[in-house]
Amino acid sequence: MDLVTLIAVCSIGVFDRALTEGLILTASHGEPWAYRVVGEDRPRVFASADEAVAEARKAQHNGVAIRIGLAAIETDLEAATAQPNAAMFAPCVNIGIATRRLDQLAQRCGQMGRHPETCALAVYWGSWQQPDQAFAEAVVIEAAKPRERRLVVEDFGQGAVPAGDGDTRSGLTAAVPPAESEAERQRREYREGGGGLFPEPAHQDAVEESEPERRMIFEAGRGFGAATQEP
Repeated sequence: MDLVTLIAVCSIGVFDRALTEGLILTASHGEPWAYRVVGEDRPRVFASADEAVAEARKAQHNGVAIRIGLAAIETDLEAATAQPNAAMFAPCVNIGIATRRLDQLAQRCGQMGRHPETCALAVYWGSWQQPDQAFAEAVVIEAAKPRERRLVVEDFGQGAVPAGDGDTRSGLTAAVPPAESEAERQRREYREGGGGLFPEPAHQDAVEESEPERRMIFEAGRGFGAATQEP
């Protein structure tokens, strides 16, 4: 499944899909089995989910804050929750938690008279007290870039080693995109002409999560990212 489709299927809420893709490419470089120590410039990437979880736990034993998975969600792998937090490395769960949080932040930003998406991104990566505007701007720039190839997520399984040949990364490979639709063509031509981001259309065919997945996303999203909570 390519990254664009994965985002469409797994997102919760209406946060801009292009910006979600831009966030993933900016925050984790499209690497699902990765974690990032808060404050570091690059993610630490591993060959499997099991290895990523083990190394991330070691890092947290040292008292550092970390972000995990495709959308680099800030989490505490040692916290007691209804589901193991290590499961939040799974690409679809990871995207679901992140987009639910971004959607909540965007709504609150709009109520405060701020630009919903850029404000949400800045708070997501920073906090209400110290929003990271530079990160938000980097995501917007990344989202506006034309995509000659799409990243494909080959493996959703916790603990499985992703397969792939040639130009591969941890679970992601380059794939030839499908034929361009009329809406995509218009969006591309608008961007090439200097226009801003098009909002992605709502997807009516999103896959329903199972009840355990829905509960995991709700519980994790409720407690996730304490730094992004309002004072």
